[in-house]
Amino acid sequence: MLQTYVYRKLRPEYQLILNGERMNFHIIKTIFFKEVKDTIRDSKTIVIMILLPIVLYPLLAVGGGQIMIEQGKKIAANIVSIYIDRDNVLYDFLKKDHKIRILKSENPKRDVKSGRISAYIKIPPDFAAKLNNEKTIPLEIFYDQASINSLHAQAKITEKIKNFNQEVIKGRIAKRGLNKELLDPFDLTLTNIAPKEKIGGFYLGNILPFLIIFMTILGAFYPAIDQTAGEKER
Repeated sequence: MLQTYVYRKLRPEYQLILNGERMNFHIIKTIFFKEVKDTIRDSKTIVIMILLPIVLYPLLAVGGGQIMIEQGKKIAANIVSIYIDRDNVLYDFLKKDHKIRILKSENPKRDVKSGRISAYIKIPPDFAAKLNNEKTIPLEIFYDQASINSLHAQAKITEKIKNFNQEVIKGRIAKRGLNKELLDPFDLTLTNIAPKEKIGGFYLGNILPFLIIFMTILGAFYPAIDQTAGEKER
């Protein structure tokens, strides 16, 4: 019953196919151009299939990327608030950075969760003794991975501790009368030789395939709706 109902609802030219009658190229071409004509006759179809992707997708790609860049610059320019135990050389080293603000806290972990501070550096009680005895010192950074500010603080503190680590190593080498350049055998410089046009083409070449895929999907989506719901309305 369902097959009979669907068959009766089909257009005559499609019924010919189900009947097994021979289809020549002229009939196929007529059906094809008829469907194309029905599709482009509606102005909404042209807007959704052609105009909207041409205008919207480049705006989303360029505008979205620009917004992310600007947001990253704002986050990088922000002053991070952290807590670290005082009276140690690491505290003095971090205090020199004007983009790091060290606050007081009675419960650092709770303040990290609440967002009052962005990160907490746990210093062991024997920090100074191990540093003087040239031992490895365990440090622990507490941060909130669900917070952008906390993630930025964690990355910044990690970088600063690496810099402090290098200074400590250089001090130990100097204490032994060795050359500090032993730690830095290479002075690496990165130089970009690609012109701006080539860089723009590189990024555009990465974006265009996705745009084409999305435009193809969107272009087929509306005609599919029109051939089902639209055909029933007509």
